[in-house]
Amino acid sequence: MTLTRYEAQTDRLVRIAERMFPNCRLFFGTTEKPKAVSLEITDSTNTQRICLFPQPTLVEGLEGMSDELVELRFKECAKLWGYT
Repeated sequence: MTLTRYEAQTDRLVRIAERMFPNCRLFFGTTEKPKAVSLEITDSTNTQRICLFPQPTLVEGLEGMSDELVELRFKECAKLWGYT
């Protein structure tokens, strides 16, 4: 897995999250980088968690997901954390 592919997917996740949750903050873990993405999304003040991926997601898996599917995953995750 290349760093370029990893960065392309993290850039994509940022665009989608910012569209769905304006002014949010994204934090990417580096343990599995560049083969998988760990992600936490919080509100703009970093006081409320919006979404936390329960485990790293393979870059290959993200590449195969449409933007709509990523949005659905974000929505489901946000619901679990009580963000509306």
